[in-house]
Amino acid sequence: MGMTVATALSTVRNQTYESSANFWADDEIRQYLWEGECEIARENQCVEVVTSITTTTSTQETTFTSTVEFIQRVTYDDERLKKVDFRDLDSLDNEPTGSDATTSDPTHYYLFGNNTMGFWPIPTTSATVKIWGSGMPPQITSSVSQFSIAGQFHHALPDYALYRMYLKDQDDGRAKMHLDLWGEKKLRATQQWQKRKNIDKLNVVRDEYTAGSTLLGPV
Repeated sequence: MGMTVATALSTVRNQTYESSANFWADDEIRQYLWEGECEIARENQCVEVVTSITTTTSTQETTFTSTVEFIQRVTYDDERLKKVDFRDLDSLDNEPTGSDATTSDPTHYYLFGNNTMGFWPIPTTSATVKIWGSGMPPQITSSVSQFSIAGQFHHALPDYALYRMYLKDQDDGRAKMHLDLWGEKKLRATQQWQKRKNIDKLNVVRDEYTAGSTLLGPV
């Protein structure tokens, strides 16, 4: 069962024996809780998001929402795209011969910068591109805000907040204790998320020669 932000804040204050905000303000503790949440989300990509963009005819690149930090799957008009880098793109585009980029329904995509996605071939029509991935939790601004990571990981967040608070208090002993607890709980969170993602299916080694594929490798 998950915790509310208010409950996590209360848990932290109870362990520091400071019910008021004389030394550690509520906003400060909420900031620590959010930073811990972001670290867990970055470690195991448990804040999963789906977003869509629309391609522009004869335009190779477009931007997508920057809340998607780790892309897991991209489809163009419901067809899976294969990710490539610039070297792959040069090979596909036959760049050494000086030919122009092909135009058709895209089969591949590449990324550049924080939120630019390009397609090969260059789209000849406007179509929906769907992006599955993971992102970062939104800022916690009040005690009525909600955590974004899975509820089973909420119990780890007070230890990160306490670690940061005792650092501020220059209490190295307590800071190290909560840092160690935080590291252990964060590791378990990653292991538990991997187990959750793989449960209820048979894990097998897949042969890329028999898997569905496009140019430059399996889909």
